[in-house]
Amino acid sequence: MKKWLVIGLLVWPAWAQTPSPTPKGPPIPVEASLTQEPFKITVKADKDHFEMGQSVHLVYQIQGPENAQFAFPEAEKFEIKPFEVRDANPVTLTGIQGQRNWEYRVKATSYETGHLKLPEATLSVKLKSDGASQDLKLPGLFLDVDRVPLAKQDKPDEVRDAHNLALNGIPLVVVLAVLLGAILVALICWWLVRWWRRPRRVQAPPALPPYPWALKQLADLNAQRPDQKGQWEAFYDQLSHILRFYLGWRFKMSLLEQTTSETMRHLTLPDASHRQLKELLETADMVKFARSYPSLEKSSEHLSWAQMLVEGNAPAEVEVAKV
Repeated sequence: MKKWLVIGLLVWPAWAQTPSPTPKGPPIPVEASLTQEPFKITVKADKDHFEMGQSVHLVYQIQGPENAQFAFPEAEKFEIKPFEVRDANPVTLTGIQGQRNWEYRVKATSYETGHLKLPEATLSVKLKSDGASQDLKLPGLFLDVDRVPLAKQDKPDEVRDAHNLALNGIPLVVVLAVLLGAILVALICWWLVRWWRRPRRVQAPPALPPYPWALKQLADLNAQRPDQKGQWEAFYDQLSHILRFYLGWRFKMSLLEQTTSETMRHLTLPDASHRQLKELLETADMVKFARSYPSLEKSSEHLSWAQMLVEGNAPAEVEVAKV
């Protein structure tokens, strides 16, 4: 009994001093602000910690004079090392009493771990009153990037018996039989692939041309209405894809990889159609980056606008057929 008491007294101090890992709670949004007259800038992150390789959504909010002109960089040109920018999109919000709000929404990730600092980046801004350009400083944040947790079956730092690979004790006949078997399996797989890719007698019907395709896609979307089921991202992602693909085909330009500002700058549409398309695409950006959802009445109106935009920009042969 005394022996076990002595051992317990010796082990207890070492065990008591061993720090136990402190589990982190659920991620929480964080933000930081700074003022650079006449601008107030705030950066918001949707979570304060995340795992390596995951994404964090950043929103830079800028409040200043409505006559300011910003040069928002594209995603690949916005440097916030050690974070890597995957997507970026600027949005101009409504103004009041000579003031206006801008947002620059960024999707970033990190392949480093630890207590990392989101650096204080800069934007170029010009005021129409004096025409001079200046660098606007953006606030920084500290974010924790965690390592990817190990699975239950993973055993780090475990090394099993290691020895040189050799054919000791394996007859040559067995080696040749294994090689021949591998060659035979490869030939069978090659024949199966050729057989599967053989030409079929019944061919698939040809794909629809872009105009009837767009009308059918809008009709299917109207029948499914993911927005009425709370699936706002799916609804606006499909709606904006239909319009970008069709209008890009109609006006012979690639719109699928362009931001909203680039799309509106390259497209030439009547004023009413221009405003409708701009509002629809900006709403899709708000849903995608800010999780800001409109009302069902507004999403129904956007679906009607998309129908009018497609029909109002029908190909010439369709217009002739109508006459």
